[in-house]
Amino acid sequence: MTAKENIGEMLNYIRFSTRKGENKTLIEIRTAKDCRLDAVIESVSYPFFECAYSLTAEHGEEWLLRIADLHMENWKEVYMPSDAIPDEDDENWEVAYCEQGEKEKKSVGRGVYPDNWKEFLKIMDEIVPTSIPGQINKITLEYQRNVRFTQKNEEGTQNETVNWDYKEEMILDRYEETLTIRQVIAPGRELTKEYHMRDEIPELMDKCMEYLGKLESASGPKESESAEFKLCLECGASASRVVTGTYNRRGLPEGWDAFIREIAGYIRFYESYEDILNPYIYRRGRRQGEQIICSVIFHEKGERHPYRTEDEHLKVGDKVLVQAGPYKQELPGKIVSIDYYQKSDLPEEFGDIGEILKKIEE
Repeated sequence: MTAKENIGEMLNYIRFSTRKGENKTLIEIRTAKDCRLDAVIESVSYPFFECAYSLTAEHGEEWLLRIADLHMENWKEVYMPSDAIPDEDDENWEVAYCEQGEKEKKSVGRGVYPDNWKEFLKIMDEIVPTSIPGQINKITLEYQRNVRFTQKNEEGTQNETVNWDYKEEMILDRYEETLTIRQVIAPGRELTKEYHMRDEIPELMDKCMEYLGKLESASGPKESESAEFKLCLECGASASRVVTGTYNRRGLPEGWDAFIREIAGYIRFYESYEDILNPYIYRRGRRQGEQIICSVIFHEKGERHPYRTEDEHLKVGDKVLVQAGPYKQELPGKIVSIDYYQKSDLPEEFGDIGEILKKIEE
């Protein structure tokens, strides 16, 4: 007998409960004949959400196989924080399950979880929501606009009108903890950037729920020349919501600006000039026999003045003290570039250049 043939006989039930403060939820899933699953949820926090679900035999079999792949038999009986005094805000949880012919097995915890806990919640969410009813688990935003231009051909031939669809896609995934942005610039030219930030992406999505909870498609007419968007919100066991429209003020729903600013602010926080491409990093380091020459300015957009230094730790943007003018007056300046020269290669215009006295600590 194969695993698929006897999987329905392996698991009798799973009972999963959580409690945090006054909030309490109990979920029980039982295996019926031919792998059909029946589930019931009871919630003190959300009594209006108490209900029952069923999963067909076909989908139930797949679900049971995924539960088996978690190897819950390897879970410890107790998961507790190492602190002597547990945090009052920690969530209490309990998972009990029984396989046919076996005794019930149970794991309990408080603010500490098995390594594959997030995968367990993801699998449970496919039948019943394990956390906040209506919680957004995945956000997919698709954007598209038509690009049209006239391509000039050789003289004597007719110019050609070229059309293609420029597309963008942004996906936030609670369980994968990723934010992915993909651009299809033209056929065969795509750009993808992924942010994988543990704990941060779910927190970002929780903030977005405030703006996305009541979004509805705008009622304005479709504009053929404007860019279009499609927003899909996946909320666990509840039905997905889809919002579509024209990507401008007439076609976007209320709250859109706040939603996009939340995402854009998060991305900007991590935007940087990658070290691999940063000349201020790979151009640093004096080779044997070289002199370090810093270009210094005394005011913004002012003339650059070269100064020598032996300090290899100076960098562009540092404020330094130098001597300037015919009377060698000590003045503060700012380094705007750093170059390295062999003594024999120093430009003649540098002449008898002075030396940086010290870095000005701020």
